[in-house]
Amino acid sequence: VAAPDDCCGYFNPGLMVLRPDEKLFQEMLKQVPQLPSYDSGDGGFLNSFFAKEQVTEIPFPFHGDQIVLAIPRNRRAYDLDRLRLIHYTGPKPWDSLRGGSVTGAQTRLKDTEGLATDLFKPLHSPWLAHWRTLQRRLKGTLPAAELAAVFGVATSESP
Repeated sequence: VAAPDDCCGYFNPGLMVLRPDEKLFQEMLKQVPQLPSYDSGDGGFLNSFFAKEQVTEIPFPFHGDQIVLAIPRNRRAYDLDRLRLIHYTGPKPWDSLRGGSVTGAQTRLKDTEGLATDLFKPLHSPWLAHWRTLQRRLKGTLPAAELAAVFGVATSESP
């Protein structure tokens, strides 16, 4: 089961569910040097290894592609109250916790779609709210620096 990709006939393995199978894994390892990869990475390899017919696409509401949902005209086509999972393609909400910015991606979308720069805010807000809840729950169970290292982002107590 994998996320659909609205481009080029590929599936997006950034969100993928596999059933563990040692024999299949060993076959995959043998095929890595032989199979082409359109992106020189795991996504291209997985698309080469698995035939499109072997992959079941994850449907909405269990998969909402951030880039698709960020465009207001697309957002109106989906019942976002039913959405159960946001696939953060493009800018990630945790980048803002690392001091990063989504401005570049937002600007590119604005240039092509004429959209406002706070496009991703409604889609990033739920993740950031869950992150803050997780921090509160874990406070005192791990040192702040270790918590930051585990999740790769700054905590409110991190330098």
